[in-house]
Amino acid sequence: MGIVKSIFITLQSLFFAMVIQTKDSILLLLFLFLANILVGILADIVFSHHKFEFKKFIRAAGELAIYIAIMCGISVTAHLKKEIEIGSFALNVLSWLFIYAYGVNIFKNLSKILPNSVVISYIYYVISFEIVKKIPFFKDFKEKQPSNF
Repeated sequence: MGIVKSIFITLQSLFFAMVIQTKDSILLLLFLFLANILVGILADIVFSHHKFEFKKFIRAAGELAIYIAIMCGISVTAHLKKEIEIGSFALNVLSWLFIYAYGVNIFKNLSKILPNSVVISYIYYVISFEIVKKIPFFKDFKEKQPSNF
């Protein structure tokens, strides 16, 4: 039993050594997740008068877990292939994508909470690509695409 425990601890230590470079990104994701949840709860309960849905929270937590698993998977793969620079670049790009996704949702909820704020409304308008919907040929393009676009 002692050998199994030693092997498990060794493997766990190797895993943590490989994913240590994701620490800051994971902490940032956790912060954005919490901010997203708080602003979302405030927008739903206080301003939209909806009930708190624990199922929605679990889904959001599951998405966060998937994001973290993807980041750890990239880190481990990069270390095993000895391509740490490429893995670091991929983690950086992925982190920015997650930051963008959380940011759009946070500003969407903030625009519900503060509907008279021109700055928040403008930021949401720009980062959510609402401006693209105003391009004349985009409407034609969108209508020709399958419904899941």
